[in-house]
Amino acid sequence: MAKSNRIATNRNNTENWVKMASLLVQIDGTGGVQGVPFCVWGPPAAAKSAKLKAIGRVLGKKVKVFLGSSAEPTDLAIPVPDLERGTVRRLVQSWAKDLKEEGGILFLDEASSSPPAMQAALMSVTHDRMMGDEDISNVAVVMAANPVDIAAGGNEIALPMLNRMLHMFVQTPPAKEVGQYLSGEFAGNDTDSQLKVPVLDPDRYKRELFRVGVIQQAFLSRKSGVFEVDLKGIVPSIEPAFPSPRSWELGMRAFAAGVAVDDVELATEMLACAVGDGVAGEFSAFRTAVDLPDTEALLDGRIKWTPDPARADRTMTVLLGVAAEAIRRMKETDIERAWDLLTVVGDAKDLAIPAAENLTTIRTAQFKGKKVPKMGPVEARVKIAIGQYMVRE
Repeated sequence: MAKSNRIATNRNNTENWVKMASLLVQIDGTGGVQGVPFCVWGPPAAAKSAKLKAIGRVLGKKVKVFLGSSAEPTDLAIPVPDLERGTVRRLVQSWAKDLKEEGGILFLDEASSSPPAMQAALMSVTHDRMMGDEDISNVAVVMAANPVDIAAGGNEIALPMLNRMLHMFVQTPPAKEVGQYLSGEFAGNDTDSQLKVPVLDPDRYKRELFRVGVIQQAFLSRKSGVFEVDLKGIVPSIEPAFPSPRSWELGMRAFAAGVAVDDVELATEMLACAVGDGVAGEFSAFRTAVDLPDTEALLDGRIKWTPDPARADRTMTVLLGVAAEAIRRMKETDIERAWDLLTVVGDAKDLAIPAAENLTTIRTAQFKGKKVPKMGPVEARVKIAIGQYMVRE
């Protein structure tokens, strides 16, 4: 098997991957679970496990190591018949309950040495955060793996599992870094304090996630074939990250976290770990080009904005932002103001269609019986999106 190019070029250096890992275990994941899952790939003795445990200590989170290479699916949950109810309960071990109570980090080590049956059992743990009958949604899940060609009893990680997480590649730390670490360790110093672990501000993250959500819709409206990937051409150990609706969502959450700590370069790198370098670079460039204004101030009328006929991409994104802000507030006056702002496109009504479609998905019930405000000049083009929703003529 070919050697991983990303390992050869040391794409994710120690400082960067530690920062990324630290952010990913702090953010809100899909469905409100704790963290976005990720896998750290690298050769043996690259300090993957040591760094992940140190991150847990710095953040005050207990880390539980689970070795899938020497485990069976029943080690995650044991089926126990409940004769009184005529059902089967799936009980977990005591460490799983303890981890759930503390809200720590589940570290799945030696992932590429895990047999296929174990990988299949871990999918629900990784994405759905269910272990047996236990909901562990407050537990972050991380993984470490060696490239399959050098892993003990190596097994390629299946694509459905790969697509449930981000992927970072690291090398063995430089000798100078190892020497410095051991010098401090042998002297009894606090080596954890040397790690650069960013702390995420939840409120700032939510604001950035909102803005990223607007920009990514505009991006996907212009790049409809982004998820058309030849899955047969993917070699997991070489380039496991590929774009899909699932990995795109994970990548967007990660990107917002990077922006929230004022590091766009790191944000782009994390997105690349979810969907690949090409798409990540395109999205980052698109975000910079659209230069989204303060949509909250625009909706309130505190700032003015005039669309540039030569910048259709920016016009579409701004209108999507205004619509998203109005929907977030869920006030009829704001919804009506958003519809009014769509009229700035003049004859270029196509640019307002995505925002108009978002506004038409507001159920009448959300307005407690009030009618959804009028559509304005784009009404004729969005009737296909109205469906069961009430519209005032």
